[in-house]
Amino acid sequence: MRRFRVAVAQIAPTLGDLAKNLALHEKMAGDAIAQSANLLVFPELSLTGYFLKDQVPSVALQPDAPALQPLRELSRRIALVLGFVEEAPGHRFYNASAYFEGGEIRHIHRKVYLPTYGIFDEARYLAAGERIRAFDTALGRMAILICEDLWHPAVPAITAWDGAEIIVCPSASPGRGLGQTGPFQNASTWERTIRTCGDLLTSFVIYANRVGYEDGACFWGGSEAVAPSGEPLAKARYLEEELLLADLDPGGLRRARVANPLLRDERLELTLREVTRIMQARRTDGE
Repeated sequence: MRRFRVAVAQIAPTLGDLAKNLALHEKMAGDAIAQSANLLVFPELSLTGYFLKDQVPSVALQPDAPALQPLRELSRRIALVLGFVEEAPGHRFYNASAYFEGGEIRHIHRKVYLPTYGIFDEARYLAAGERIRAFDTALGRMAILICEDLWHPAVPAITAWDGAEIIVCPSASPGRGLGQTGPFQNASTWERTIRTCGDLLTSFVIYANRVGYEDGACFWGGSEAVAPSGEPLAKARYLEEELLLADLDPGGLRRARVANPLLRDERLELTLREVTRIMQARRTDGE
């Protein structure tokens, strides 16, 4: 990777209003460019809002949709990660995040884990993604994981094994439980998860959470950039819109991976063998 500045757009999208949200994305991109940022990361479903329910088909976009053309053009000046509902062949709908660079969409990640507990019901309206991939960019090798994806330890590990130096996590996390150091209990859980992920995988982690209210839920914000040592580089405020800036230095990546060569020592053949054993045992138990 090379040294670059990342901006995180901690915004409050308007539910179901693509035009208004596209205009907000363009404004935030202009602000980030003015701050010399090389990458701008938006939250989960930033173009549509989160609790879409039956609105999913009406706001879905195919990757070549004309509505995305202004963002393609902006990506000639600043790389972008943004969230949208992707309509795939066969009219399947995915909670997706796209990476734009140089006037093109270079990568799309479809959310792998769709939460269906508590207030969440994503699997009722959306299909689950089937791939976890790192990908090369002009800034370094990245991976995108959407919100719940990061809470399943094997998923960020796979991205690091695939060579990711920077893990980008767009999120739409509503507050749950009373927090002691933050507004909500799950904010503290997120912060521990993000920092542990950066530390154990010796990777940068960029967490972009939204703010605002939808369907009675409060999104808490608190976006942050974490170093490969697990230390926070920059932290956004809770509950307020903000453009967060952080400088990512490849020297920090090198120092972390020299001090803790965990990825070097990973035994993927052992992992594969034991996962296969567990899967076979589960199939046998289910017969």
